[in-house]
Amino acid sequence: GDGVLILDPQGRLADLNDAAQAILGRRRHEVAGTPIGGVLPGWTLARLQEGAGELTLDGPTGPRVFEPRVITFQRGGDEPGGAMVLLREVTERRAAAAAIRVSEQRYQQLIENAHDLIFTCDLDGRLLSVNRASLELTGYARDELVGRRVTDLVAPANRDRAALAFTARRR
Repeated sequence: GDGVLILDPQGRLADLNDAAQAILGRRRHEVAGTPIGGVLPGWTLARLQEGAGELTLDGPTGPRVFEPRVITFQRGGDEPGGAMVLLREVTERRAAAAAIRVSEQRYQQLIENAHDLIFTCDLDGRLLSVNRASLELTGYARDELVGRRVTDLVAPANRDRAALAFTARRR
């Protein structure tokens, strides 16, 4: 689960949950009264409150990435009462997103560099994307093809049959 750190008004650790103890690799009694920068090097309460990006901590299996969130609370009136810092681990999500980006780039390169005419179209048969071979085989520029109906590119003698094929796919 998420690590939860409770800070006093001066930004010192007052308490932390079991998940936070596991994340930090330190027990509650070891860090009580320690300024936040003492357990999250380079971080201050002000930096956390600004939403200053992600936090990377070394773990036993390598770097772990967290999205810190801060909820401040007040004692009475406008007097600061401290803050609660939530540490949500996003290491796996970030790694998965990076893997998806790499996969999408490979897919795009495969499609773009294929020697076959490859295109995507919407349900109405309008071209959404075309690869380089499509441009070479048709003689059109990309901006001349995208948005046109596939049936506009079919020989007049075969247009009715092509239109029927798209209509049948929609049902």
